[in-house]
Amino acid sequence: MSGLLHRRALLALLASIASLPGAASAATLVEAVQARLANRPPALHGEFEQQRTLRGAKRALVSRGEFLILRDRGVLWRTREPAASSLVITPTTLRAVGADGRVQQQLDVARVPGLKEFTQLMLALLAGDLGALSTQFRIDGELLGAHGWTLVLEPLAPAVAAQMARVRVEGDGFVQQVTIDEAGGDRVQIRFSAQRPAAEATPAELALLEGA
Repeated sequence: MSGLLHRRALLALLASIASLPGAASAATLVEAVQARLANRPPALHGEFEQQRTLRGAKRALVSRGEFLILRDRGVLWRTREPAASSLVITPTTLRAVGADGRVQQQLDVARVPGLKEFTQLMLALLAGDLGALSTQFRIDGELLGAHGWTLVLEPLAPAVAAQMARVRVEGDGFVQQVTIDEAGGDRVQIRFSAQRPAAEATPAELALLEGA
């Protein structure tokens, strides 16, 4: 598997609390957080700023762009700065697309051990569909005030744990920030903004998601 494409999928994330009692189960916490998430529209647009800090480095590498989530279809992650590119994440495929629209690399997730599960989890996180997380992660967290929440996820599956040690997710009606502590010591922080329902995807966006 391409380490670069796998890493980009992880960063795209990825491509989405009054405290609960300490004895509350992970499933109870996830249910409470899910209830605070806004009703997810069929299509959601937004913007992101990603800061990647390499282990031992003092200055983060920053990229910015926009994303589109289509329920049950996938995520389109488009970087504008510092260089234009797109990453398409679907339940079956990871695809890197250059600024010229040409596919640079594509992976069939079913052919790579552990990647299918990893991709499903990343899609769930970006889409705010948290139902499957309690079986794949050790979960802690809290409810903050009337609307906010934080989840801390530690992966149980070895294939995912080999990529990241911990994921911290913060939000309210939407997932607002994701912080990924990678297994190798690097840290990635992604802030989401301007999240808004979209009536439908454009033909160009659908073409990217469908590989046309």
